[in-house]
Amino acid sequence: MMMKYYKLMKKILIKIFQDQYVFQLNVPLICGTTITHGALAMTHNAMLLDADEYDESFTKIYSKMFPYIDNIHGKWHLNEIRAIIFKKISFTR
Repeated sequence: MMMKYYKLMKKILIKIFQDQYVFQLNVPLICGTTITHGALAMTHNAMLLDADEYDESFTKIYSKMFPYIDNIHGKWHLNEIRAIIFKKISFTR
């Protein structure tokens, strides 16, 4: 019984460390004047946001507005997020 559990956990950990998705859900991206839908995914070292280009709200966005919408397809490494949080904590002390 314990051996099966160990093998299962080993398979899960191998998938996690091969940059597979650990967590994924559909979320709305709120950006200034519009809301579009997409998927937020987490891996062991990054957070990714991918807008759903076939969603009705995405197709309604005026094409000249795209340069002003930040991170509609974004990837943030967790080290960068940690650095921002640590800087904020060090400035408040």
